[in-house]
Amino acid sequence: MVQTVSERMAEEAGSSFEQRVSPVRGRTRSFFSTNADDLYRPMEVGNSGLYVDGNLSADGCVRLARRIVEAVRGSDASLRIEVEETTGSSSGPSHPEPSSSFKSSPADLVVALLEEVATPLHYREIERRLRESRKFEAGGRDPANTLLGRFFNDPRLERVGRGTYGLVTTRQAPPPERKAADTPEISEQERFGGRRLAAFWLDETRHEVTSWPLLVQALSEQLIREVGPSFAQRVAGLKGRTRNYFSTNPDDLRFPRALVNADLYVEGNLVPDGAARIARRILVAVRGNDDGFRIELAE
Repeated sequence: MVQTVSERMAEEAGSSFEQRVSPVRGRTRSFFSTNADDLYRPMEVGNSGLYVDGNLSADGCVRLARRIVEAVRGSDASLRIEVEETTGSSSGPSHPEPSSSFKSSPADLVVALLEEVATPLHYREIERRLRESRKFEAGGRDPANTLLGRFFNDPRLERVGRGTYGLVTTRQAPPPERKAADTPEISEQERFGGRRLAAFWLDETRHEVTSWPLLVQALSEQLIREVGPSFAQRVAGLKGRTRNYFSTNPDDLRFPRALVNADLYVEGNLVPDGAARIARRILVAVRGNDDGFRIELAE
């Protein structure tokens, strides 16, 4: 299954696949390598020039498949596992992955931990407790940042201090964000609350995206390919009510999402209308206008 998912994602991501899956690691090693000797049980990933480790338990396969899809698409929502009923048992691999539940997502585990301790925790402490309890391992060069960047974009969680997260409590809604003079307006025909995203179009090219935060991330990565290192400087002035939408430090953002080919994170805590508005602001900041940009909704 992992080999098949990897080949499909490699076809979809093209030359960026290797970079996107490079943070996908186990406890002591990467799951991908260009050298088959680096892996316990290497399996070739199509024509990508990469190998993926096949030395995995059943839970490990499911978890790794979801991590691969999320690394490429930003979300694993499109992946569904069909399990065939079997009898009997089989022996696991010689290097099993930590145990994990098919039903509990990493965000569920974070919420359960915070409910158990009944107090907010720093995201590094959350990652340490999940890892030491063998409930979940985030992987990557910095597992805590991987956990933060991928799984804290959950409506049940909120940032209550620098790097510290707790469970959302009922509160009065904040005042609406004031629009800067150069903020592109969203027309009455372009209201997206409660609607599902299918793709965005830029210069007559369709880019498939599956979530509203991913719209901003994918658009940013496309523009980074266009303008290179100057992207960070051009978007430096894009701010919400209290914080920037981009930062080199993930602790500065509520739900940071890492951008490929840039030492930069973008805010992932976005509602549909906010994501559409910020996408247009990014285009204005980088290109001077938002011409050629269009959002496609799912049926």
